[in-house]
Amino acid sequence: MRFYTAVVMFAVSALALIIGFGQQTIWRPPSEIIETPAISEQGSADAPLTVIDGTVLDQHDGKATVRVSGTDRAFAAVGPSDDVDAWVADAQVNRVSTEGRDLTVSASGDEATVPDPAGSDLWTSEQSGSGTLTMEVDSSSSTSVIIASDGTHPAPADVTVTWPNINPTPWVRPLQVIGYLLLLGGFVLLLIDRFADRRGPRRRSHRRRRLGRGGAEAVDVRESVAGAEDAEAPRPADTTDGDADAPGQGGSGTDDAAGSALANPDRSRPEASPRSSRSTRSMRRPGRLAALLAVAISSALAVTGCASGASDTESESATAPSDDTVSTTPVLKAHFQTILDEVAQVADQADASLDGDLLATRFAGEALSARQGAYTIKAKYGEATLPDRVVSSPMSVFLPPTSADFPRTVMVAVEDDQAEGQPKRLMVLRQDSPRENYKVVSIISHLFAGVPDLPSELVGTTMLGDDQLSIPASQAGTRYSDILLNGDSSQFATEFTADEFLTTRREKVTQQRDKLGEDGKLDVSYPAGATEPIALATADGDGLVFVSLDETWDVRPAKENGVIKDLPALDAAMIGASETKKGLERTYSTMLVFSVPKDAGGQAQLVGYSWQQASVKELE
Repeated sequence: MRFYTAVVMFAVSALALIIGFGQQTIWRPPSEIIETPAISEQGSADAPLTVIDGTVLDQHDGKATVRVSGTDRAFAAVGPSDDVDAWVADAQVNRVSTEGRDLTVSASGDEATVPDPAGSDLWTSEQSGSGTLTMEVDSSSSTSVIIASDGTHPAPADVTVTWPNINPTPWVRPLQVIGYLLLLGGFVLLLIDRFADRRGPRRRSHRRRRLGRGGAEAVDVRESVAGAEDAEAPRPADTTDGDADAPGQGGSGTDDAAGSALANPDRSRPEASPRSSRSTRSMRRPGRLAALLAVAISSALAVTGCASGASDTESESATAPSDDTVSTTPVLKAHFQTILDEVAQVADQADASLDGDLLATRFAGEALSARQGAYTIKAKYGEATLPDRVVSSPMSVFLPPTSADFPRTVMVAVEDDQAEGQPKRLMVLRQDSPRENYKVVSIISHLFAGVPDLPSELVGTTMLGDDQLSIPASQAGTRYSDILLNGDSSQFATEFTADEFLTTRREKVTQQRDKLGEDGKLDVSYPAGATEPIALATADGDGLVFVSLDETWDVRPAKENGVIKDLPALDAAMIGASETKKGLERTYSTMLVFSVPKDAGGQAQLVGYSWQQASVKELE
């Protein structure tokens, strides 16, 4: 029986191994899954854009590879689906989506041409190529791919999406393990059967020899044992007239032995020998080994069959972020770091070449006018200093907007390399529309105290209205400028705490007036700067309010036909003379940030400022 069982196990083992190795070789499925949307047949031939929806990318596991081919320049970018849709807006577009397991293409939109999408801050990654490009994309339903040429020409229509065929043969390993185990089990059964055949006949022949000595010997042994017992037992008294024969007389010894055996049945039962007991145990071993082998095979099947599912579960649990680490903001810190790096790079290039036009690609508002003014002064007066260099890392604070609506405002703080943990400057960047990039609108280079507690970067902040703060954000700059002009006599003096900047600026004005004496007069004003007030919510609901002012000095001769002589070297270089009869206008770009309480009665506190001479010109 063991032999036939082994043969069956060998047959099943061979079948399992053939199927297992066959799935790895001749029957192996394709290593990739390829989908080709019918853009030319189902879409518009003139559309400047093609969008592959996130549902297409998420059809299969693993990273998707998008291949684009065209006759001209090919461009592809990846971004959040909402941002891609916002950038596309009303443009003509071929949208690739899913209908069941099939890809469909639909055309929509009216705008025939669009700006070149390359370089947009909305894209998390992008790639351009001459005619052909290949891009790997994470398979996510919330991510889309936008494809174009240059925004003017039609988008390439030859597009394929490919995924790796992950684990196409899940039964390969289990079948191989089953085959090897069955093969091993068959060999074990053959060895057991062979061992049993070699030992079994010797035990049987030895028993036959022992039993072949004849029944007489066995009878003699039994008779002698019975006789000994009768000799030792007391003879009963004769109660009869001698009718009963004595042993050995008139009666057979065999009959007496039989009677003794009947009287004591246990005596006639031969004792089991140790050899026969071992033989019985040895006969049970094959069954036990077969049972153990079955348990081993079952365990192997359970392990191999569950290995794939277990690994998937472990992978998901290891990579799935917890709820408190998932950002809900429209822009993430890692992505924004690349944007900030580009801003710093543009600023460095513009500073080196004093190129205000280049600077305008990444700066706007008061941050742009202040730096462009510094370029103008530097070009005419070489000893003038430029504003502090813009750095992008390490980014110690990142405060994105909660809402995905435009415009979007982001505040960052960059640490001072020389003072760990202390921000060197605050920067506010704003993206006005989906097709525009982030631009720096405010830079705070001097901080008095730490930045107030801010919301988590995973949650973001909101823009506050005038009615949500004790001092309306739109009035914060105006009221503070009144204190700069009038000091403690200002009607708003009690709304702000005293600060170093306020004291310093008032002292500078006084010193300049004393220096002019009777030869000139100085009028100071603080019109609003180029950046509109921005109010960001802090962690406790207060406001972080950014404002800009243009501190303007109007210096004129005190008397008619008077002359202001011995002008400073910078002023002289700017107007081309060391004296003036008309007078001068100096403008100092000022950017301020306040911590404004939400509850009435609290005082606003100046958190930091930037102050930079932006222009000098002779009055008309």
